[in-house]
This record gives sequence, C-alpha cells and structure tokens, in this order.
Amino acid sequence: MKLNFDPVTQDPPEVDLKYPASVRTFTLDSHGSKLIGSILIAAGEGPHPTVILLTGFPGNDTNMDIAHAIRRNGFNVVHFHYRGSWGSGGSYSWSNCIEDSKLVIAYFRSDEVKDLYRCDYKKVILVGHSMGGFITLLNLANDSLLKHGAAFAGFNFGLWADFIKSNEDIKNISLDRMHDSVLLLNGTSEQDLLNEMLQHNKEWNLINHVKTLAKKDLLLIAAKFDQLAPVELHHFPLSEALKKYNPTYTERIISCGHSFSDKRIELTREVINWLNKIEF
Repeated sequence: MKLNFDPVTQDPPEVDLKYPASVRTFTLDSHGSKLIGSILIAAGEGPHPTVILLTGFPGNDTNMDIAHAIRRNGFNVVHFHYRGSWGSGGSYSWSNCIEDSKLVIAYFRSDEVKDLYRCDYKKVILVGHSMGGFITLLNLANDSLLKHGAAFAGFNFGLWADFIKSNEDIKNISLDRMHDSVLLLNGTSEQDLLNEMLQHNKEWNLINHVKTLAKKDLLLIAAKFDQLAPVELHHFPLSEALKKYNPTYTERIISCGHSFSDKRIELTREVINWLNKIEF
C-alpha cells in the first residue's frame, strides 16, 4: 500500500468517514486475572495487519508515538499491560509477562478479531522495546507461526543472568536499579525478579535460539549509548551469533540511550521502513 503522505511525521490528508481510525479497549482473562489493553485501529475497511507492541520494564514507556505512526501506515497496533502492572490484575513476574504475551498473540489470531477490530488474524507482527524486545524474540523462537519481529534496545535476560550470577556487586547494582520500578508493580520484589532471571538463564538466553531466530524476518535496533542494556552484552553477542546463520538480517545502531529519547523520529522511521518491506 503506497501512501501519499509520510506516516512518521504527517497526518493523512483525508479522513475515511466510513472506516475511520479509532481506538478500542479490550480485556482478557489471564490465569484468573484481568489483563487490560487497547488497540489502535487503522483507517480503511481492512482487514489490516496487526502489530503487537510489547513494552519494557516496568511499562511506563508505552511507545505510543511509534504506535500512532504504525497505525497511520495502515497497521493495527495492540498495546496491553502485563499482569501486576498498570491496572491489570494479578502478580508481576517475568514468566507472567511472557505468558501474557502468548495469550494476546493467540487472541489476535482468532476469528473474532476480524469483525471486532478489522484485523487480519493471519498477519501478526511483534515489535518490542527492552524487555519487550526480549519477549518478542523469545516468542519468535518458540512459535512457528510468527515470522516477523522487531526489537529495539532488547535485553537478553539469560545472558545477563549468566553475567551476574557469580558477581555479588553487580547483583546488588541490579537490585538497586530495579527498586523504583518495582514500586509501580504488584506481587513482586527486586529479589524475586532477580531470582527468576537466574533460574531461567539457559532458556532465556537468546543466543541459544539463534538457529531458529535466523530463519525469521528480524529487525534489531541497538542504542549506541545504552547504559541499561549495553550493546557489548545485549546486542553484539546476539547479532554476531545471528550473522553466522543469516548474514543479511536487518540491524541498525542509533546514537542515543536506552529509551531513544533523542532519536524518536529516527527510531520510528526504521520500524516503518522495515514494516513496509514485509511480504506476507
């Protein structure tokens, strides 16, 4: 679909009065807890490809600027809050975040979303930031139906766990860094989250999944000056491992910090350009 405007920086010149862009909310039951989310529905009759946008930890940065640009580009965009965060019920944990993402993916593959939200349930794409990037890649590795995923400033949980498990000083730094974020969440603690990461170090090390990931359509974007997910640990080892099996996958390095605060337009442009090249 060729547009006559730039969805990254411009509004569409005309409004589709019959099928306007809109926002809907939804709730799902996740293991007895209410999961809340919303979907930005693209203008036009559709059905539209659907991007599931996965947030990081603790979820305060929702990347809605990117979401709106993706919608202007003709894709529906799903955003939701993991259990134990931002109004969703239950307790927060890394495992619950992963399970919740699987639930949302399954829901937006179901027949009912076509009529409810003008979704093409056969065209689901994952895009995630930080922890959301990790969850994006883990789902791609474990779900044969998922073909396309983008991660920016992705955090490799398993590799980080291996890095810190024998270093008490770095463990304590990790606990300190999580403190303020944990105050925003329900049913967890810094120590619980650290222990969970250490317990799952093998399965959550994305490098252990590179043979499968290399077969997928990937966009990996790193933040050059990232201090929360340093590229030396969280990007380059995975990137080099991927290149052994797929030397042509899409990789970008942007000169900014973890949140891409100074490079929102550039980040959004990279995501949009990648989406436009997808062949379903």
